[in-house]
Formats: sequence, C-alpha cells, structure tokens
Amino acid sequence: MLKFKKGDQVVYPLIGQGKVVEVSYKEFYGEKKLFYTLRLEARGVKSIVYLSVESSERLGLRKAMTREDIPEVMAILQRQTSTEEVILDNRRSSERRTKQIETLRIGGFQGLALVVSDLYSFFRTNSRKPGMENDLYKSSSQELGKELAVALEVDFKEAEKMIREALSQKDRSLQFLQIDPSKDTG
Repeated sequence: MLKFKKGDQVVYPLIGQGKVVEVSYKEFYGEKKLFYTLRLEARGVKSIVYLSVESSERLGLRKAMTREDIPEVMAILQRQTSTEEVILDNRRSSERRTKQIETLRIGGFQGLALVVSDLYSFFRTNSRKPGMENDLYKSSSQELGKELAVALEVDFKEAEKMIREALSQKDRSLQFLQIDPSKDTG
C-alpha cells in the first residue's frame, strides 16, 4: 500500500507540490495509522501536511513530473485535435467541465496536460469562453507550469513559455476547425 518514500517529489492536487519528508505511524483518534508527512508549497506558502497513506490515493496524491516525463507532456500539448474531437467536445459547458475535472482527478500530470491541451483547442475553435472553463484552463496551465518548472529546474516564466510554444504548434491545424459557437448551450 505504501506508494511513496521519504524524499519523493509529489503533487497533492488543488493543494500544491512538494516532497515526502517522513513516513511514520501517528496516533489518530486513538488508533495508530501510517502517514505521509509532506512539505508542500502552494501559492507561495510553505506548509506541512499530514496525509494518511490509506487515503492518499483517494485524495489524488501522485508522483510529481520528472525531467524524463517532459517529452510525454510536450507530445500531449502538441497533439493535433481532429475535427471529430472538436465537434464531440462542443457539448454543454457543464458536461465538458465535469469530464475535465474527472481527468484532473485521476490523470496525473498527463491528465493535467490533456486538460490544458483540450481547453486550448476548444477556446481556439469557439468564440465563447465559459467563465468556469476559462478559470479551469488558467489554473491547470499554472499548475502544469509549476510542475514543469520544478522538473526542469527552471523558473516559472520559462516553463510557461515552453507550454505556450507547445500549444502554439497546434494553431495551424486548429484554424481549419472553426466551429459555430451557437452550438454550445453551456
């Protein structure tokens, strides 16, 4: 059941990225349980978080992106979107958002890159930018940038630039996939 060890770089979705600093038993409501002690940084604030090993998977604790993962992330960001995918994704905003949240919850850094890539394609082919999806795109892009920056040991601005460059390679194919925005009822 133990998935991480001391020193592992991890991401606790919606909380932040950091490191496992200890794995130990702690008493919790009179019962000894195995906990990860995490040193996380979120929005510039460093904190210590205790997370039980048994609930860590359900709560989405995952391995952070490494330098070796970068080619896979870039391939996901550069992935060309087919006309069929764009048309299929031209459903209600709430349905798209539910799908994207689920992808983020279970998809690791690959899911994060996929959501950024898919929302980028959607916004480039539709004139409407639903607020909640726009917020999700911004927050997902920022999280991906932070993870990329740590993995490559570069600053956040450089990581953001790499993401923008990867996504911009999609533009040539997306210009031919313009969809009628009136079809989106979200």
